[in-house]
Amino acid sequence: MDRKAAEVQRRKRGIAPVKGTTIACEQCGVQFVRSGIKRKFCAPCADEVMHQRARDRVNRLARERGAPQFGEELNCKHCGTTFKRSSPRECYCEKCKELQKRSALPLLKEAVRKYKKEVWLPKYWEDPEVRNRTLQSYKKSRNKRKADPAFTINERISVGIRQSLARGKGGARWQALVDYTLADLMRHLERQFLPGMTWENRGAWHLDHIQPLASFNFTTPSDPDFKAAWSLPNLRPLWACDNLRKSAQRTHLL
Repeated sequence: MDRKAAEVQRRKRGIAPVKGTTIACEQCGVQFVRSGIKRKFCAPCADEVMHQRARDRVNRLARERGAPQFGEELNCKHCGTTFKRSSPRECYCEKCKELQKRSALPLLKEAVRKYKKEVWLPKYWEDPEVRNRTLQSYKKSRNKRKADPAFTINERISVGIRQSLARGKGGARWQALVDYTLADLMRHLERQFLPGMTWENRGAWHLDHIQPLASFNFTTPSDPDFKAAWSLPNLRPLWACDNLRKSAQRTHLL
């Protein structure tokens, strides 16, 4: 009733209605139905404008604190090589980024070791609540991993996809990056079980790529090679010992 009364008063004062009217988007010019007085862009352009404003704000704050900008030459934090920066948080050259991807940078290893020794371990042993919470979380994950095959397979492929990408999944679910679901993957694997393979002994076999990942060249999920590498026809269950012996070789035709 209050909203209706306020609308009647606005009409009496000569204020034109806003909600439900059709206007042209200020970004692309397409006509759309306005849902509020602050709505000036259509739905696709609104997302683009919002992200651009966020990027501009991040760049402005970075300039204010003197951070390096995109395309600016920067010395690698690990080896000191000069390279051109291509992202806001990039601080390693291409060669060192590969080491970072494999968690092999001595600088990061030392930082993790120092954090565990000086921060996490004292808090773990001195605070019973932190210790109990950590143990309960570990036990819960371990029990679920033992009881639920889907949980184990989901973890395996999520970690595998994240490690295969240069900058990880960016918080996205792995099922959003491929053309199949967890249920499709489990049915595909079960149809290829070798004699003796079951979901109960899933710790004895690996998720193998028929054409090894090393033969593909991709850095982001949008690369064609990523779809080919993680497609269902390229995945199969293989005994752990055979998979380790196979390494990055191709022994089976698609």
